[in-house]
Amino acid sequence: MAFTEIERQRIKRDLEPLTERLLAHQKEEDPGLDYVIGESVIDIFYTRMTSAGDERIGVAKIEFDPAQQCWVLFWQRNDLKWCEYRPLKSSSELSNLIAEICRDIHGYFFWRTGAAQKREIER
Repeated sequence: MAFTEIERQRIKRDLEPLTERLLAHQKEEDPGLDYVIGESVIDIFYTRMTSAGDERIGVAKIEFDPAQQCWVLFWQRNDLKWCEYRPLKSSSELSNLIAEICRDIHGYFFWRTGAAQKREIER
């Protein structure tokens, strides 16, 4: 089931704290944070320019489960496989999962972007 335009606007509003917080600490040479809202999934990633073109570095994936009426959070392992984020697998509120990504207390989401940047995000 695809998101309606109203749901897409609500998703963008819920993503604002994540993008604002990260962009506030971003340097010009850092990869840019971006997201794509699909039919029932939100992909959050960094985009880095390379000589071969743009490279996407996965940060998080959030899927809506219509059967359970909840959002499910995923993180990308070192082997690029997506796994459920077990400390907070799901929530009926998207904003709870966004807050969990911002906190990243276990280092699942921003480990490829450098510990120094992650520490600044936590402040």
